[in-house]
Amino acid sequence: MPSLLRQGRRCGLRARGPISGSSSQGTAQAAVAALEPAAGPWEGGTVVGVSGSALGGACRFGTYAPVAARALGAELVECVAPARPVGLVVVEAGANGADFSAS
Repeated sequence: MPSLLRQGRRCGLRARGPISGSSSQGTAQAAVAALEPAAGPWEGGTVVGVSGSALGGACRFGTYAPVAARALGAELVECVAPARPVGLVVVEAGANGADFSAS
């Protein structure tokens, strides 16, 4: 990632979990445990590995619209980060594209 270092413009990612309110509906609570990588370019396009439990089919980066997640296993999904302003971005995951993990 030399271009990121050269530009000096990175976005940090922070995990957020578990989902509030979903367990009452019989659905397991999504919980994000870790992100890889933890930072990427503000232009987006970075494939982010999200690990945790009950992650489902979508990720949300900050307040941006959810993006589809590709399941790689029971506790790991991949999402492509959208373009966003430079700075820290909270990453959440959810099973249904509407209910996301929250701290």
